[in-house]
Amino acid sequence: MSSSAVNSRLHVLNCIRRHKAISRVELVTESGLSAGSISNITRELVDHGIVREIREPAEGRGRPRLALSINSEAATMAGMLLYPSGCLHVQITNLMGDVLAEADYPLPPALAGGALADTLAECLRSTVANLRWDLPRPHAAGVGFFGTVQAAAGILHWLPPAIPQAVPIQDMLERRLGIPVFIDNQANVIARAECWRTPEEGIGLRHFLQVGLDLSLATTRDGAVLMGGRGVNPEFGHMKTSLAEGLPCWCGGSGCLGTVASVGGIALRDAAMAAPSHDEVHALAAHFPEIAQRARAGENKARALFEDAGTALGLSLANLVNLSNPDAVRVIVEEPAWIELAGPALTHAFSQNLLSFLSEDFPLTLSQDDRSTHGLGAIALVAERLFQDEPLPHWN
Repeated sequence: MSSSAVNSRLHVLNCIRRHKAISRVELVTESGLSAGSISNITRELVDHGIVREIREPAEGRGRPRLALSINSEAATMAGMLLYPSGCLHVQITNLMGDVLAEADYPLPPALAGGALADTLAECLRSTVANLRWDLPRPHAAGVGFFGTVQAAAGILHWLPPAIPQAVPIQDMLERRLGIPVFIDNQANVIARAECWRTPEEGIGLRHFLQVGLDLSLATTRDGAVLMGGRGVNPEFGHMKTSLAEGLPCWCGGSGCLGTVASVGGIALRDAAMAAPSHDEVHALAAHFPEIAQRARAGENKARALFEDAGTALGLSLANLVNLSNPDAVRVIVEEPAWIELAGPALTHAFSQNLLSFLSEDFPLTLSQDDRSTHGLGAIALVAERLFQDEPLPHWN
């Protein structure tokens, strides 16, 4: 099957999932594909047990409607997300993304290489073992890391605070778990979650920026994550900005956007710490609520930290939009106080630096992060890779 046909297969599956039950005729309209393509793709999906045909009651004297739906019980999938705090979230779902089990595990600090793979595999096994009902082990797993990931090659290049090194973590996990495993950067996973649960987020070219301990950017086109030529996630937080000139970054460089605009950057500047490690930035971030309270009370230093954060990020986002002309930008923020105190400066700097023909009513939105949805992104990663690969899984 050609690559375009495989991508059409995933598109059809997503259409069926969103509608829960849809006829082939409706799929032609919904997907924009030809009737012949829909016939071929759905026949394959039904033959492999991934989609099933259901006969719905007739309306009046009409014939019963033959609809297609995802065979949610055909397989289970696992999603794992490792956060900068050291917390690992594990989620197990069916093919529709309905959560069957989930758990959180605090991991020891500075795990890397084989020790990291052993721990992740053991946490997934524990989640499955603790289920109270009979459920087959997951057929595949997706893992989101907060570091630098070369997704297509399955390589984790940097997971702070460990030193950068190429770790074939995907292969290591597959050997330990005995199932297909797919990995990606956390921002890309979160972008997939947004596109999965909100269909309009999957339309056109969109940027998703996560503001947390650091900054992470993902870009999607029609719901698919765009990767660079080397398949590595963009390191938006390590773009250079004059507002961070001379400030040391946990990447080992200086002048990075994250050292001004992120939650960790605000805490770092408040403490005026030189040459911080990632662990030290994480510890300082615990003081973020207190810094926010000082800013609300009118302290000039604290207010300036948030003003600089919003200004630097707004300018950088305007440059990104001027360059790429996307349909929308979504800023997803872990700390609501960041939106309250830095948000006005962000929107002002953004609007002031957009090209004039883009500036009127450009869809820039700021929203608080909802971690309960992140697992869906890892599940979407699994579905994306499983159903675009050949051969197609056979679950009849």
